[in-house]
Amino acid sequence: MADQEGLPGAEASLAVSTETPTQVAQVDEPRVFRLRSFPVVYRWNVGKAEQSGEVNGVKYQQTMGRMVLMYPLIDDLDEEDFKVKMSCWQIEVSRTGGSKDGKIPALCQETYDDIHRDLSWWKVDTLPTSERFLIICLAKANHRQWAGPWYGGALNPHKKGHFGWSDQQGAKKILKELKITSEELKNIEPGEPEDWNHEISTAMTPEQICTGIDMSQSDKDIRLVIHLNEEALDGATARIPLEEVFAADISANEFWVFLRGDSFTLCRGLLAQLVRPELTTWQVRSERRRKLPEGCNIKSPAFFNPALVITMVKETRGSQEKVFEDFQHCNYGMPKDRIDWSERIQRCMVLLPGSPNNKVGKASRAQALVTKVESKQDLLLNRVILLFHLEDRLPKLCENHRVHMHDLFTLMAHPLRCFVLFTAGPPVLNDVRYQEHSFKDASEKQTLWTKALDVDLQPPEKPNRLISQETVPTAPISEIYACNLSSFGALGDGMTDNSKAFRNAIESCGASRGQQRLLLEIPEGTFLTGSFNLSSKMTLRLLKGSRLLGVTDFSAYPLVPPLPSYGINRDWAKDLSLRPAALISGFNLTDVVIEGEEMGHGYAEIDGKGEWWWAKFRRGPLPFGRPSLIQFMYSDHIILRKLILKNPPFWNTHFYASRDIVAERLRIEAPYSSKNTDGINLDSVTNAVVRHCVISTGDDAIAIKSGLNEAGLRFGMPSSHIHLHDLEVRSKCLSIGSEMSGGISDVLVENIHFGDDRPKKPLAWHFH
Repeated sequence: MADQEGLPGAEASLAVSTETPTQVAQVDEPRVFRLRSFPVVYRWNVGKAEQSGEVNGVKYQQTMGRMVLMYPLIDDLDEEDFKVKMSCWQIEVSRTGGSKDGKIPALCQETYDDIHRDLSWWKVDTLPTSERFLIICLAKANHRQWAGPWYGGALNPHKKGHFGWSDQQGAKKILKELKITSEELKNIEPGEPEDWNHEISTAMTPEQICTGIDMSQSDKDIRLVIHLNEEALDGATARIPLEEVFAADISANEFWVFLRGDSFTLCRGLLAQLVRPELTTWQVRSERRRKLPEGCNIKSPAFFNPALVITMVKETRGSQEKVFEDFQHCNYGMPKDRIDWSERIQRCMVLLPGSPNNKVGKASRAQALVTKVESKQDLLLNRVILLFHLEDRLPKLCENHRVHMHDLFTLMAHPLRCFVLFTAGPPVLNDVRYQEHSFKDASEKQTLWTKALDVDLQPPEKPNRLISQETVPTAPISEIYACNLSSFGALGDGMTDNSKAFRNAIESCGASRGQQRLLLEIPEGTFLTGSFNLSSKMTLRLLKGSRLLGVTDFSAYPLVPPLPSYGINRDWAKDLSLRPAALISGFNLTDVVIEGEEMGHGYAEIDGKGEWWWAKFRRGPLPFGRPSLIQFMYSDHIILRKLILKNPPFWNTHFYASRDIVAERLRIEAPYSSKNTDGINLDSVTNAVVRHCVISTGDDAIAIKSGLNEAGLRFGMPSSHIHLHDLEVRSKCLSIGSEMSGGISDVLVENIHFGDDRPKKPLAWHFH
């Protein structure tokens, strides 16, 4: 069961093969081995796993993440002759129409284990042997082997709504109401998913899921161990099978491991010794972490975490001094000790009196954790805020007993009441009852709450200011490592393509600076360049009289996957599965400044040469759309200031899934006739301030977004805590949306001057 992809890879697609799942990848020229499925392995019975078989005339094949059922068809039937229903634990297949109308007993069963209904599919297909089958592909909810396709017992846990397990079991009516949607049968339309990459996107960055990489070699093989964050892995596999999270492409001298749905790289490199790609194996298993990074607070003498283990067999036996000629990897997250819920409660119990059954003592100690309760109301956003002041010794106690502060309390909310509970026991810290109240009349001073604790819960006399009011932290100043762009061959003549010089300068200086801050200054002149990526802890400074000019060439902008909260390219393009990278890009960065030395015409200017792109765009959609001017993704502590940003091919400045952003003293320009040239797009961001800017574009001056339709709902990252003030907007508008499926909250807009840069005679094409 393999995918037809290249190295480094295009879109992944799910394929159903009649061959055994042990063949988890395919080989094609030039000997690229694509790992997409995990073969079935029994921990204590390696080699005896039943990867395929037949039950009551239904053939099956399985990997650790999929179970494929194949029901032979004798009559000339098609997909419209069948009706397939699925829940997370059962399947029901029936014939529709004809004399044999009714359920097919062999396919109306309870599955051996839970499945992902929304990632499962079915179709009718003819194999190369001319046999026709009804094929049902089930996505396993748990990464494990099945003894067979069907559940063999009588007491399926999902039947809890049908009968009681004990005298304390709830009434049937109550249990029925507690039944989740995925437990109910749902009609499944035939056909494979059209965009499998979009369906299996984890919406996670490599830094969230990868905590380190170890490598070793023996005379016959090379072993790569990618350590994973267990909680992040649980979050990723809550919606998709673990098998669909990772992918690897192996050739004789090169490898690439990435997150399959988003194509985010975990690691890649060139091997110092040739390997036999077709003999490569991989497995997810628990692995002991012998060396932990500095700053890790794990105190366990033997720390185990899940790991993706890849073993590559060498072409010839023998060991070399180094394993890789070149090795690149993502930024690592910090390893964290996994604490299950029961252990978390036991740790919280440490903070209580000795006897766990002493309810009076528990209640007294729990209430002593809170020394004061304050209340606030936000009249603008129609919110009530409760502020609990905690005991001073609590942080130290939590640190000693390895308890996170946010794990101590639980909130239960009701339309007219809410409870704040202590995790380790029943005591209620606060019983808040609030009246039905719109908070629109600021003159009302009545008490809004009654309480269980003896504290004053009166609302403040004045409404609280928004959280977003200039609360953007800035990174500390550090030592500077200056990088000379000219020493890398850059020429500011306006004709030489300096793309390679920019990329080499940032990569080389970034590797040599140690803990210092990287400073790359652009001297006076016009520097032509294609797309390049910035680095963390970096300042890109444009000196007086300097200009960055975008190259007018499709190949200068590498193609990257679409944003996970959109699922498709947002530009009007022939191929919506990929998009060009921005002129200046930042991915998973922290503490980055892009600034100009002075403001004014001719100084500190970044020009995307959009007129070349707009002319082509007017004649029809481009192959992959147009690049943005500046884009930051999954980054924090970003500052843009004292710049002229003009003529972007597409969006001007795009902040995506980032936080702690300041954009100030900018002049953003694009002709009114230019299409989709948004000024600043704040997309799924938190803590952003835009101030003292002049914006005149062909589309929205500032747009606040948070994802599109179902993709935005799945990504689930809202935009919040945003402050826009002291701006001059000369064309179009400030907008919230239209892509806002993830939600938008806490936005303050003030002191905006609206002008008008529209031409006297509007261009007709712009309104088509």
